[in-house]
Amino acid sequence: MNTPHPGHATLADVQHTLASYILDGQHPHALDLVKPQGTLSAAQRLQIYHQAYRWRLLEVLQDHYAQCHAYLGDDFFDAEAMAYIQAHPPEADNLRHYGAHWAEWLAQRYPQDLDMADLARLEWALRQAFDAADAPALTWPELAHLSPQDWHTVRFDLAPGAQLLSMTHNVVPLWQALSQGQAPDEVQAMPHEVLVWRQGWQPHFRSIPPPEAAAVRLLQAGQPFEAACAQALAATPSAEDDEAHQALTWLQSWMAEQLLSRHHTP
Repeated sequence: MNTPHPGHATLADVQHTLASYILDGQHPHALDLVKPQGTLSAAQRLQIYHQAYRWRLLEVLQDHYAQCHAYLGDDFFDAEAMAYIQAHPPEADNLRHYGAHWAEWLAQRYPQDLDMADLARLEWALRQAFDAADAPALTWPELAHLSPQDWHTVRFDLAPGAQLLSMTHNVVPLWQALSQGQAPDEVQAMPHEVLVWRQGWQPHFRSIPPPEAAAVRLLQAGQPFEAACAQALAATPSAEDDEAHQALTWLQSWMAEQLLSRHHTP
């Protein structure tokens, strides 16, 4: 965009020029729009706004990824965050959503240390669960009218914001130790699944065994409850009664955790 002479620039032109400088620290016409004041040159005044903006984004990342900040330490986290800010300017007006690519950033830059990215993914999922749309939790009385035939085809919706995360390291105890201000144990490579959801107003998470994780993924994909449980347990040798008991145990757990929001029958 070619910015007109300041005397002929529109408000939109001025806003675009200043915004470009604040974001990138450079714009060929930005100095034309600012006058020196006192002992500060036009360039120094612009730099104040540029740096203040970057520090504000750094504060946002420190808040959104508090445990990651504690884990990486001030110097390492701040240096990486500043590089991230340069590469990923905000994409929305609300800074509540800033930092969505932080975990991916860490994974790409440090592929041998994926515990950092795992911890960041967990923190972002917890934030998304907290911000998710409200939806009433499914209750047992709502299921009381289902007939035995209905249980063959009933489908369940997971609560908004519920996610399954495939982790490479045991970051659950890591997050717990950091959140309590304790020194964490050494992080171990441990591929596993973590379920994140919101119960009431509070985000929750827990490690989830592979068969249960498979059942949850199938529910998310729209599979009926009975078929999802049967398919998830297909690789586990057991009697039919054992499979039915396991499916009921999962359902009781999901209901208690408020993981389910609605049910559907054909």
